[in-house]
Amino acid sequence: FAKRLTRAVDHMEPVPATVGRHGGRPWSKIGWLAFQLGTGRSHVLTWLEGKSEPRLGAIKMLGKVLGVSPTWLAFGEGAAPSWW
Repeated sequence: FAKRLTRAVDHMEPVPATVGRHGGRPWSKIGWLAFQLGTGRSHVLTWLEGKSEPRLGAIKMLGKVLGVSPTWLAFGEGAAPSWW
């Protein structure tokens, strides 16, 4: 899971410059994902590091935000993105 998630984050669309941020600071990809999922950056980091995996609902939302199939993201099965 962590390997697929990392590659999907690497290939995600650019994040909006300052939407939802105070002080006008730009988003990082990890910060934007956490914001979209309603979770903390630390959760996203543990998923990327392979220390834990998100629940099914978060995987579905990750798939939507990253533009990949949740089934592929979770299990490596089904249609893989063209960059994979």
